This record gives sequence, structure tokens and C-alpha cells, in this order.
Amino acid sequence: MCKEDLVLVRIRSVADPEYLRQSRSYQVSDCETMMTEVRKAFEARKISPLLDQFEKPLHIIDQFVKGMTVLVQALDPIAQIIWGGFLIVFKNVVRFVDLIGTISACFDTLSNTLARLEIMEKVETLFFPNEDKSRLGHKSFLLHGLGGVGKTQLAAHFAYTHWDDYDIIIWAVADTEQSLDDHFLQAAAALGLPYDGDASVIVTNVMNWLTDCNHNWLIIFDNVDNESLLLRFWPKSAKGSILLTSRQRLLGATMVDGACEVGSLEKEDGASMIQLLLENEVSDAQDRHLVEEMAKALGGLPLALAQMAGYLRTNHVTVREFLGNYNNSEYARRLFGRPASLDHEQHQQTLETVWRLSLEKLSADAKTLLWITVFLHPDEMPCSIFQIRNVSPGRPLLPALQVLDTSHNTLQYKEAESSLTKQSLVTYNEKELSLSIHRLVQQSALYQLLDGDLGSLRVAVSGAVHVLYHAYPRQCPLGKPIPNWPSCQQYTTHVLHLLNLYETEKKVREIADTNTLTLFTELLCDCGVYLWARCLFGDAERLARASIEVAERVLEPHDCLRAQPYTLLGCICIRAGNRREEAVKSLETALHIRKENMQIDYKDADPPLHIDIQLANAYSNLGIVAKQMGEFARAAKLYEQAIEIKERQRDHCAGFLLALSLHNVGKLHCLQGRVEEAVKFFRECQAEMSIYQDDDEMKARQAVWLCSLAEAEASLGHIEDAEAHFSQSLETLKKVMEGSLDAGMACLRFGIFRYGAGRFEEALALFNDAERIFSVKPTVALDQQIVSKNRLAYCLHWLGRTYAQLGQESDSEEAQSRASELYVGITGKETSVDPEKALEGYGRLVSDD
Repeated sequence: MCKEDLVLVRIRSVADPEYLRQSRSYQVSDCETMMTEVRKAFEARKISPLLDQFEKPLHIIDQFVKGMTVLVQALDPIAQIIWGGFLIVFKNVVRFVDLIGTISACFDTLSNTLARLEIMEKVETLFFPNEDKSRLGHKSFLLHGLGGVGKTQLAAHFAYTHWDDYDIIIWAVADTEQSLDDHFLQAAAALGLPYDGDASVIVTNVMNWLTDCNHNWLIIFDNVDNESLLLRFWPKSAKGSILLTSRQRLLGATMVDGACEVGSLEKEDGASMIQLLLENEVSDAQDRHLVEEMAKALGGLPLALAQMAGYLRTNHVTVREFLGNYNNSEYARRLFGRPASLDHEQHQQTLETVWRLSLEKLSADAKTLLWITVFLHPDEMPCSIFQIRNVSPGRPLLPALQVLDTSHNTLQYKEAESSLTKQSLVTYNEKELSLSIHRLVQQSALYQLLDGDLGSLRVAVSGAVHVLYHAYPRQCPLGKPIPNWPSCQQYTTHVLHLLNLYETEKKVREIADTNTLTLFTELLCDCGVYLWARCLFGDAERLARASIEVAERVLEPHDCLRAQPYTLLGCICIRAGNRREEAVKSLETALHIRKENMQIDYKDADPPLHIDIQLANAYSNLGIVAKQMGEFARAAKLYEQAIEIKERQRDHCAGFLLALSLHNVGKLHCLQGRVEEAVKFFRECQAEMSIYQDDDEMKARQAVWLCSLAEAEASLGHIEDAEAHFSQSLETLKKVMEGSLDAGMACLRFGIFRYGAGRFEEALALFNDAERIFSVKPTVALDQQIVSKNRLAYCLHWLGRTYAQLGQESDSEEAQSRASELYVGITGKETSVDPEKALEGYGRLVSDD
């Protein structure tokens, strides 16, 4: 087919959208033949009167195009139709312009649907600062973004919309210097300038012509990869506009007057695009909810939407069937790489081929970073996690991961990060100092890893584990509270994403090396402890069991790291669903591993502190379960073994670690009715905690435990001591943590003491203070919300009792009604009609036993 025929084919593609949806190629040799084909389609669509307006101009085109040179390899259909790869049109060819205007009416629906009005307004504001568009200044604007987001379509839409505002419009594909030279050679021919000889001379002639001419012109440089290539092709005329598209955002800071990132379509716009492409050819295409779900699943990426819409049409697949299969990774992997899903000219590259062009331009370090992001959650990846400052000598990075080691040099990482953002494969959030990656880019990169070199996959998995392991706050081996809860929350989403890929992709499980899996075991435990502390028991148990599975694969039977996930699982079983027998089994396994570790690794040497403490904690954990099961003698023995170890390490365990065990023993004695013995241990606990003078968190913990001493003293009739200690506890908590749940609980416990002493007015004031604290819903942690609700129910029950003692029956009934409603919501059971049994039930809501 000759060049003239190709132009006519593309014109017909616009005039007849049905043609756009078919994959066959028409051999149109002259205008008469083409008009016959077009008339049939227009009559079928009941718009044949439009032909009267451009039947004659079509014959003019047949002559006009013979004097033009047209490149027709551009990706975008509108660009192919109007300009091909490069087209210059003078406004004095009135009939040609009239024809294009007529054809435009037939294509407005598609154009308007794909346009982003807010982006177009930014371009128009720069290019047309006032209403007089005839006096244009020389301005340039960059549309940058990920491959497949529709940058070329937007550029074409702008030129298409502002056809009447420019005398000359030039479209040039600018990915290589050769391509630019070819386009300007054609431009020279179309302008009547010499187009034989030295390419640099030809380009100079075109530049001079544009600079000296008295016409408004628009040049569109599509797919710019290297800004230096444009220097020779950049006119200096004051009458022109330059619009660029590129995956590189840096151009916006160096050579253009304005720039805008082109992102994915919103769910609603994406759904509209899908429905336009599907029309009525798919049975459920008009189900807006389903189509919106499809747009959301595909991340609103225009290329993905077009590619999948084509797949649905050509394979007779419904939207519902697509959504049902899309979560299958093999199904999705097959779809995004298959050219058979492309049934029209708008998108002639698959997602994988588009992004492969960007990947080829990345440095080795940048590729490594990209592969690592595949195994992290796509949103809010802190840049800091990719910069490891203290690599453990015993757990070295793979050679390919040296870009992550910033202990001596951060430049290598910065260059890699810049390479990724430059190609728009990841987005940098300057405010949050984080990176994000489009989900489909991430998915495509994963498929390339799984189908490609296993060495790259091994590096990616190891890198993801290393960055998260070094970033995630460590569980303190000495048993102190977990530090830095916000960081735990931030990184947990990434750990869960990594675990999901480990569980679903067989190659990921098989390729990871022993060092990586050892770190992974510990990382899963640390994250599981955080989730356990936040009462997210389902995810915590998933991590614990995954950690056990990994540990059993790679660790020696006596390795103490194997004990950690068993300990976590046991603690989860204690708090989640009261699964005490499961808890005992897991905790006994952990204790057995630690005992074996002591016998094998420390047979002839003293164990380090953290090994001793972990063994002591293993005894304590089993003691807690034994206490809950009513096995008090066994619990006491286990607690004594824990205290014995901590006493041996007193130089390091003085304070919180020893106090915790002493407090546990004191509570055990209370349950056994040995209150005097309990008071002794509670006082020793307070003595241990007295070393903390400047630590508010530890002073608050001491104040909470002081209430246990006060309650024991009250039961022995030591009312003055109890009153003093309750007052001291509440005063400390109000000072260091006013409004905290611990402060509310101190008010509640103090109130119960005064209620028992018959001081109902004073008790009422304390219960009201507690209610105000518990009624404020915590906004951060789920565990605090649960604890707050439980304590509020208990508090309201005591308020009801107190109001009844004061003769305020209506207030009492209201408080008890609210308490009962909360109790049912928490437990799923009704409260007992027996007041003492009801009190026992409410008490279980706040018990830490």
C-alpha cells in the first residue's frame, strides 16, 4: 500500500469507529473505493448526511497528500490519522481543514472521554495566557509519567482541540536522534526547503524558517528520552508552542516552562473508558459497578484498560468472568503479555513491551531497587529503608545488593533512585520522603522476575528481606516494651506483602538462600509480636506459623531462633479465644528448644544475657498459662525458675525484668488467697522499679503495679496504706500520662476501693473520671480501642451500682443498660441477672490473667 493509501486508511479509522475495532487491514487504493466503504459504515450508523460535507474534500486530499511525506509509525491513532509520525498542515488548505473538522465531530466522544480536563487546562493556561490567541508567546510544556498512562493521547487531544489556534502543527517522535533527523527532513520537504544533503544543514534550515516565519506553530515532541537530543531541534521563535511527552520528569526542571505529571485515571473515568471501548459487545458492559471494579483492578492505567477491553471483546469474556479470574497470577501474567488482546490501532504495544523499554534504560543498581520494590507494598515505601547503615558482618548483603549499603557512600543509592524516578517507574513523594509504584508496573516486574533469570529473583527476595529486617524495630531481647510503634505500623504492610508473595509463588520459596530465610524468620516474629500487641490475632498467627515453617526449613533443631515463633504462637493462643491447650503445646516446645540450646551451645560456657532472659521468659509464659488453668503450684514453680535466672543476672535484670516476675508471683498468691505473701512480692516489685527516676514510661508501669499492692493491702484491712498507695498511683499517672487508659484504670480501681469503704460520693467522682477517659475512642491502635471498650463496660457497671447506692435509680438503670449493651457486643452473651455473677463477668473483661 502506498503512503497516500495509508493516510486514507487512518482518516477512515477516525470517521468510522467500527473500523477502529477490527484487526484486518483495508486495501484502499483511491477515494472512490474508500468512500464506498465509508458510506456503508455511515449508513449503518445512520449518520450518512455527514458525508455530503466531505465527499468532495476527500478527492482534494487524494491530490494533496501526493505532495506530502508522511511517517505513519506513531503509536497513537489520532497522531497517525492527523500527522502520522510527522505532519505539517497549512491553514490556507481550507478544504482539508474543513474535512478534519467534519471528521472530528464523529470522534468527539472518544476524544472527550480520554481527555483530562485539569491537565489540559494547565497546558492551555501556559500557551494561551489571554483571550487573544493570535498573539502567542514562545512557551513549552512537558507531560511526563509512566508508560501507558496516555501522555501521547493527551498531546494529540490538545493539538486536535486547538487545530484552529495554530497555522502549523508538527508532530515528531523524539526517542532517537535519527528519528528527529528523519522528521525534519520530511518537514523541509513539506515546507518547500531543500531536503537533500547534510542532515544538520536541513535541520538548521527548518529552524531558521520557523524562527523567521510569521505563523503560529505547535511542535509536539513525543516520547522524549534525552533532553540533549532536542537542543538542535528547539526553535527560538516567539510565535510558537512546544509540547513534550516523556517518561522522565527531570525535563520539567531543566528546559521547559511548565510541567505536569500524568497519572492513572480515576475509577469513574476508567470505567467510562472501558464502557466506551466495550459498547454492547460484552453482555455486562453496562453494569457500572462491575466496570468500576475492573478499572480499579487495573489501576486506571489507560493502556491496561484498552488492552483488557480488547481481550474481553475478542475472546467473548464478560467483565464478571474477568474479575473472577484476575486474582489468579498465571491468568494475569498471560493476559498482559499477549498481543492477541489488541484488536485496534490505539494501543499496539502490550504493557510488558511498553515497560520493557523503560527497564532497558535502567542502570544495574536501579534495576535492583526496582526488583526489591516488587516485594514491598506499592504505596509509601520510605526511602530510608533502602539505605542500610549497619550491615551485620555475620549477615552480609549479596554483592548485587551493595547499593543498599550506605554506611560509607550514599551516592550509589541516590543515583539508582534517580534513575527509577527519571523513567517514571516509581514516584517520589517529597513531603513523605517515600516512593510508590503503580500496581501494574509492580505486577509486570514480578512476572519478568518469575519468568527470567533466577539470580535476579534471588537478589530481589534477599534485598526485600534485608531492607525490612534492618528497618523494622527489633523485639527487645530483654523483654522491654516494643519501641517505636508508628514505625512498626508503617512497615507491617510491607512485611505482609512480602509474606503474601512468599506464600503464593513457589519460585520465591525455592530461590531464597539460608541467610535470607534466617532473617525472614526473625522479621516475621518481630512483626507478629507487634500485631499480637495490637490484638490483630489473625495476622499475628499467620506470621507466627509462617515463621515456624521457615525456621523448620533452615535452622538447626537447637537454634534458639526456632523458639521465637513458637513463643509468639503460644502467646496468641492465650489471648485469642482462650486456646490454653494449644498455648501450652507451643510454649513447651519453645522451652524445650531453649533448654537444648543451653545444653549444646553453652555446655562449657556461661550463656550471654539475652539467652538467659529468653529462657526465663519461657518459664514465665508457661507460668501464666498454668495460672489461668488453675494449676497454681505448677505456676509458682515456673515463676520461681524465672526469678532464679533473673536473680543470677541481677546486674542486668534489676528493674523491669525482675519486677515483672515478682508482680506475676504476687498476683498468683492473691489468687491462692495468700495475700500476705502477695504483699511481700508486690513490695519487692516496687523496690525494683524505684530505680527509674527519669523514665516516664517505667514510672507509669510502677504506678499501675502499685494499685495491685493497694488492693492487697485493702483486703488485709490496711486501709490507710491502701488509700495512700492508690492516691500515689493516681497522682503519678496524672502527672506522666494524664488521660491514658492506665490513668482511667487507676481511677476505676481507686473508685472500687472507696465503694467498698462505703464512700459512695467519692467513688462516683472517680468512676465518672474513668468513664470520661474510656469514652474517648483511641484513634491509633486497635488494641487500645478494644481495651477501652472493655474497661468502659466495667466502669459503667460500677457507676450503675454506685448510683443505686445513692438512690439515683434512673441514672443507675441508664448506666447498667449501657454496660449491658457493651457486654453483649463484646462477648455475644447476655449479662447475668445475679448481681455478683454479672460483676464477675464484667471483671473478666478487664482481667489480665
